[in-house]
Amino acid sequence: MENTNNNGLRLELVVVMHRECLHNHGAPLRRYILDGCLLFEPKGPNGSPDFLQCAACGCHRNFHRRVEVTLPRFDRAPPAEITDLQPRAQAHQQNPPQQAPGPEIANLPPNGPQIHRMVNQQVEEEEEEEEEPVVQRRRMTVEQKEMLRDIVESKNFKMFRDYSPEEVAQVCADVGIPRLCLKNWISILRREREVWMANADQD
Repeated sequence: MENTNNNGLRLELVVVMHRECLHNHGAPLRRYILDGCLLFEPKGPNGSPDFLQCAACGCHRNFHRRVEVTLPRFDRAPPAEITDLQPRAQAHQQNPPQQAPGPEIANLPPNGPQIHRMVNQQVEEEEEEEEEPVVQRRRMTVEQKEMLRDIVESKNFKMFRDYSPEEVAQVCADVGIPRLCLKNWISILRREREVWMANADQD
């Protein structure tokens, strides 16, 4: 903005920047993961559809943090009052004015897309780790299956919830399987029996 008064020309400069990307790529995983992009760089020229896309991370400009830096005001004499340039130049050399620090852009990534790829690779590795089954399946032997079938038949194929804690502990100890495995196999044997009885009724 420019404001002119009797003393000269007063200038005020506002610099608008878009800093680090705040796009949470880990939202589907209920985590907070950023891509590491520290500064918005337009992907295309001004006015093109790609102007609002970041060349480093590929995200829209709205995902980047908007920063407005207002530089301090300073007065300048109008051009008509400048009569002797040489003394002013020497004065500026002797006492150079201290300029306001501009927006800090240090510690920028040397290669934004490279960091983006590294972060994506890390996210993919974390997804693969989370996809690993927490409980591994237990493979039963033929002898264990036959023993378990006889026990379930002797219990008249009753549901797992009808077993007492003592019965569950005894069956698991006799067959050599965990509690969850016993529950699953009781359900399997009950379904097999229902299918067999349905086929027998049709015949």
